[in-house]
Amino acid sequence: MKKSFFSNFRKRDVVVVVITIVAIVLLFLVIRMTRNRDRMAQQELLDSAGASETSNDTEDSESELLAGSNTAKITINEVDGKGNIELLNGDFKPISIGGYIVSANGKETIIDEGTSIDAKGLCVVQVVGIDADSDSNVIQIFNDKKELVRAISFGKLSSGTSYGCLTDGSYEVGYINSSVGESNEGSTLAESDEILLSVPSGFYEEPFDLEIIAPKDCKLFYTTDGTIPTTDSEVYESKISISRPSSTSYVYAVSDGKGYTHTSIVPKKVNRGTVINVIAVNDKNEIVSQKTASYYVGYNNDADYVGLPVLSIEVDPDEMFGFEKGIYVPGKSYYDGYIQGNMSLANYLNGNSAKAKIEYFEPCKDKTYSGDVSITIMRDERRGAEQRSMVIKAESDYPSGTGLDEFLNSSSNYLQLLSGGGDVNSKIRNYFVKGITEGTNVITRDFQPCMVFIDGEFWGMYSLATNYDEKYLGEKYGVTDKVIKVETDYIGSSEYREFYNYVVNTDFSVPENYENLKSMMDISNYIEFMCANIFIGNTIMDRGFSACVFRTEGDTGSGFNDGRWRWAINSVDNTLGNTSSFLTPYKKGDFSTPMMNTYLSPGIRDNAFFNSILQNDSFAKEFEQTMNELVENAFTREHADVVLEELNQTIGRAVYATNLRFYSNEINYYESAEKKIKSFFSARERYLDIYTKEYIGQKGNVSGKVDATDEGTEGASSEFEEMIPGENQVTDNSQVEEN
Repeated sequence: MKKSFFSNFRKRDVVVVVITIVAIVLLFLVIRMTRNRDRMAQQELLDSAGASETSNDTEDSESELLAGSNTAKITINEVDGKGNIELLNGDFKPISIGGYIVSANGKETIIDEGTSIDAKGLCVVQVVGIDADSDSNVIQIFNDKKELVRAISFGKLSSGTSYGCLTDGSYEVGYINSSVGESNEGSTLAESDEILLSVPSGFYEEPFDLEIIAPKDCKLFYTTDGTIPTTDSEVYESKISISRPSSTSYVYAVSDGKGYTHTSIVPKKVNRGTVINVIAVNDKNEIVSQKTASYYVGYNNDADYVGLPVLSIEVDPDEMFGFEKGIYVPGKSYYDGYIQGNMSLANYLNGNSAKAKIEYFEPCKDKTYSGDVSITIMRDERRGAEQRSMVIKAESDYPSGTGLDEFLNSSSNYLQLLSGGGDVNSKIRNYFVKGITEGTNVITRDFQPCMVFIDGEFWGMYSLATNYDEKYLGEKYGVTDKVIKVETDYIGSSEYREFYNYVVNTDFSVPENYENLKSMMDISNYIEFMCANIFIGNTIMDRGFSACVFRTEGDTGSGFNDGRWRWAINSVDNTLGNTSSFLTPYKKGDFSTPMMNTYLSPGIRDNAFFNSILQNDSFAKEFEQTMNELVENAFTREHADVVLEELNQTIGRAVYATNLRFYSNEINYYESAEKKIKSFFSARERYLDIYTKEYIGQKGNVSGKVDATDEGTEGASSEFEEMIPGENQVTDNSQVEEN
C-alpha cells in the first residue's frame, strides 16, 4: 500500500513545524498591534499638544493651506449675499491669513495683516464682488505666494440665505439659512423646485453617503456610469454610497468604441470617479428636473494630480463612443470606408458634435465652473491616436472669474483641449518653446496642463491652449482695437491676401519699397518669428496651423495697435528632434534633427514671402544678427536645461501617467523627448551658423524653390485642413492611423 506524504514525517517533526508556524503568526500579530498602538499614541500626543497650544506661540506664519491639495486645514464654511465669507479652521493650531487675497468674481480683497483664525474656530471676512442676483459666483482664496488654495462656486442668494456647509466643515454643502459668524450645526437644505444633491461635485478624501432630494411630488431615477437615466433606470430610495471605484473595472477605456473593440490597447488600470445622473419625474411622467455631478474620492494627494486642474467631461456614452454616431471613435464610418477600400473615413473625421457638460476643478481641486457645451474632435496631425484633441464650445455661460476663463470665454467661444498632436506621447514641445522664448519678442500662446476625465474615467493629461483672440492679445500685448486674424499664410481675410500678394510680387532690393513694407508689418517681430521656427527645426512652419498672422483694424494707435501685421507661433509639435516630424503634410520622418538644414525644407525654401523680403540687404543683415543674438542669449543649452527642469516638475509625472493609461508599458516618452531636446541644443548652434550664412547670402534666389502666384496661393489652401471643425472645413485625404 502506497504511503502518504505526511507519513514520512515523525510525529515530533510535525509538532515542531506546527509550533513554528503558530509562533510566526503570533509574532506578526504582535508587531502589527504594536505599530497600531504606537500610531494611536502618537496621534493622541499630537492632538493633545495641538489642543493645548495658544494663539500667541503657535500661530502658523507659513499657513497650513496646501496649494494643489484639497486637504487644507481651512474651509469656506459659508458665504452670504452681503459679502461675508466665513472661514473655518479645522486644525488644532491658529492659522494666519493676513495678506491673503480673496477674489470674488474677479474683484479682489486683501485680508488685513495680523488676521488669524483660532484653533477649530471661525473667522468672518468682508469682501467685495459677490453678486447675490447672479447665477454664477466664484470665490477664490490665494495665499501670500499667490497660490490658489481654496475656491467655491454658487448661484443666486436670496435674502437670509447663504451657501455653505450643513455642518461645520462637512462635505454636505448647499443653500441654508444664514448664520455667518455662528456654527452651522443643524442647518438644512432650503427647499427647491430642482433636484438637490447633499454633496456637490468634487474631490474628497473619504467615502461618503450622497443624499438626493427630489422636488415635491416627484420620483427620482439615476445612473452612475455616465449614461442618461430614464424611467427604466434605478429608482432612488436611499442614500448612495460614494467611494473610489475599482481601477480595473473601467468601461469606456477598454476599447475604442462602446460595444465593439477597435484598438488592441487594453490599460492595466484606469483611475475612476463616479458620475451621478439623476432625473425627477412627476406624477404625469414628465421630467421636471435633471442633475449631473461627478465625484472623485482619494485623488487629492495623488502625486499625478497635485498642482494641476481637472476637467471632468460628462457626456452620453452613445454620443461619444457609440459605433453608429460616437464622435470619438472610428465607428461605422471607418468600417463603411474600409470595406470599399477608402481608408480616409472615420466617425471622428465627420465634424459632428456631442452635447456634454464640463466641470472645472482648480489645482486645489475645488470646483469653480460647470456648464453645458458641445464637443467636436479636432482635426490635428494625430487625430488617429488613442488620445484625441477636442474643441469645446460653451452653450451659454462662460467661466468668468475662474482659471478656465483664460481659455474659454466670449471672445472666441471655444476651448482647445490639446492631446499634443504630433507630440502626443511626450506633450513637452509646446511648453518648452513657450519657456525658451520667454524674454524675447516671439509671440506664443499660453498653455495649462490639465487632467481630464470622461464619464468618470481618466483620459490623461491634456493642454488647455489660449486662442489668439482679442481677449488674449488684449491682456498679453495691450491690443484694444478689433483684430483681423488668419491662422495660416494661405487661408484668411481679403486684407491679408492683398498684403501677401503685394509682398511676393515686389522688389525689395529697392530701398523705397522696403521702407513702405516696414509701415505694413512689424519687421523685427517677423524676423524673430522666423528665427525661432528655423532654430527648432519647424519644417512646415508656414503651413496648416503652425502660424497665426494678425493686425488691428485701426492703424493710429501705438504698440500692437498700429495696424501692422505680426506673426505668432501656433503649433510646434513636429520640432526639436521629433522623429515623427513632417516635411510636408503627407511626408513624415526624422526631419527636425539638429544637423538638418531647415532652410532647405519646403516651408522655408518655397516660402515666397520670406524669400522676397530677403532681397533687401538691411533685412538680411538684421535677420542674421537676430539669429546670432537668439542663439547666444536665449537658445542656449543652459537655458534649455532650466526650462526642462521646470517642466519636469510641472508635467513630468502627469505625462508618464498618461502614457501608462494609453500604452500600458513602462516606456517614459517624456524622458525620451527631454533627452532629445538636450541633445538638439548641444549641437544645433554649430550647424545653424553655417546654414544661416549660406542661405542669407543667396538673397532669396534659392535653387529649386517654387515661385508663388495668385493661383498658387489660392490652391495651396486645399491641401491643408483646419484645426477647428466647421470653420473653412476641407476634405481630409490622409490615411486614418490604425490604433
